[in-house]
Amino acid sequence: MQLDQAREWWLANRDKAPWAFDEDVDAVVELLEDRPLLVGRALDRDPRVRRVFLTRIRYYLYFQLSRDEQVVEVVAFWHGNRGSLPDLR
Repeated sequence: MQLDQAREWWLANRDKAPWAFDEDVDAVVELLEDRPLLVGRALDRDPRVRRVFLTRIRYYLYFQLSRDEQVVEVVAFWHGNRGSLPDLR
């Protein structure tokens, strides 16, 4: 839901680079599919959750892996300029 809302906003408000959102999200999803353990950095407050920063669109993608490390679950999609962190529960 956060991802869909962010995409809608981007397409409505970023007319100079509407493709950037999909390109950046697709690139990080591809990395997560191929090498999830090499993507992102574990959080101090919850080491099971990792995050990766999508530099061009300035969003963080928070995710965690299943115990067998076969499934990636997106926990939050959060803009880097927000003054708070997302609720990761």
